[in-house]
Amino acid sequence: MRNIRALFLLLSAVAVSQPAAAQKETVRIGGTGSSTGIMQVLGDAYSRNNPGIRLTVIPGMGTTGSLAALAAGKLDIAFVPRPLKTEESTRGLAATEFARTPFVIAVKRDHPVSAITLDELARYYAAPNPTWPDGARVRVVMRPAEDSDSERLRAISPAIAAAVDQAMQRPGMIIAATDQDTADILQRTPGALSTLTLGLILAERRPLKALAIDGRKPSLAALESGSYPYAKTLYAFTAAGTGPAAKRFLAFAHSDAGTAILRQHGFLAPRAGK
Repeated sequence: MRNIRALFLLLSAVAVSQPAAAQKETVRIGGTGSSTGIMQVLGDAYSRNNPGIRLTVIPGMGTTGSLAALAAGKLDIAFVPRPLKTEESTRGLAATEFARTPFVIAVKRDHPVSAITLDELARYYAAPNPTWPDGARVRVVMRPAEDSDSERLRAISPAIAAAVDQAMQRPGMIIAATDQDTADILQRTPGALSTLTLGLILAERRPLKALAIDGRKPSLAALESGSYPYAKTLYAFTAAGTGPAAKRFLAFAHSDAGTAILRQHGFLAPRAGK
């Protein structure tokens, strides 16, 4: 249902923009929620220097919806948190690594805790009524079992994988469908904790913070050096019919100006030649 609604919003946005943008070439962008904020920032910067191009960023499409829209010619670029699959390449899709951002455990900015251990994280997911060190209730915000964030969280350790599976079976858990839903719930729920990305927090200017994990603080420098090992990689998917305007936007994103914007908002572009 969410993918159908997102496609409707996409078609409505394009239709509404046609009279005002009749003389402009439109690039339509969608994808995972982790990409929405940075695409809007990059799109604004690109459009200022390329007034003949209109970038339309469609939020809330997710991986499945954006790839379906891309294959149907309704999107020009889809940003997805995984590499290209073989069956997708046979359908004319292509993908390149776009950027990495730290995968983090997030809480409200004013939360008294700034660090967490993996043992604590596993305990918070596994326990029916976990509490923070000060005795306040921990409210774990889950993602759907099949979501890529759930898979990344499970991959951190066998203990955390088992704890996440326990939490999935527990009635009454808070489940957020999208990255933006997760951030919204974290902002309004006392004691809430969940997975997000540093890039989303910075690009969307969310009043949230990323916790250090076992003494490892999430930052771009730590991600580059390998001292912070948890990351989400975004891939830019295109189709055979993707036009030159969309390709120029991707080239801008990896130019000196584009990579500076990415870094400022918590994303690392691939190293040259990779």
